[in-house]
Amino acid sequence: IDAQLQRALELSDSEEETYEVAARALGALLGEARAELLLADASHAHLRRVASNPHAPAPGCSVESPSACAAVRRGKTMDFDTVDGLDACLKLRREGVCGAVCSPVSVLGHTVGVIHAVRDGDNVVGSDAIHALRLVSAHLGTRLGILRTLNTTRRQAERDALTGLLNR
Repeated sequence: IDAQLQRALELSDSEEETYEVAARALGALLGEARAELLLADASHAHLRRVASNPHAPAPGCSVESPSACAAVRRGKTMDFDTVDGLDACLKLRREGVCGAVCSPVSVLGHTVGVIHAVRDGDNVVGSDAIHALRLVSAHLGTRLGILRTLNTTRRQAERDALTGLLNR
C-alpha cells in the first residue's frame, strides 16, 4: 500500500484531491470500519472532518480542537483497545464505541490533525491496519506540506510583498 499511496498522493493537485485520496485509502485499508480525517481549520482552534471512509458512516469524533486530542498533543499514534481502560480517551465514552486508533497528521513539523478509526461491533482495527494508518498519516502530512508550500510560493509570486498589488 505504501508505494501505491505515494503515487496516488503525487497525482493530487489540490488539498481537496488529497482528501479524496485519503478517503479512498481509508476505505481500502479498513473495509467497513468507521474512520475519518480531521484537520485543523485556519485558526488551528477547531477540527473539521475533511474525509471519511466511503464504505461506512463517519464516526463523528467529539474532539473539537487539536489541543483537545490526546494523539495530536502527544504527536504519536494512540491505540485505545477499550473505552473502559484507565488510560482510554474520555471522548470515546461519549461516542458509544468499543475502542479506537488515532493517528496524528503532521505538516512541516506541526501536528494539524488526526485520523480517527473506531472499533465497534465486528469492525476490528488490527495491528496491520494500525501500521497502515501511520503510513497514511505520514504520507498525507508530507503531501499537504508540499501543496501548502507551493500555494504560499505561488501567492507570494503573484503579489508584491510591500503593496499587495498584483505583479506583472
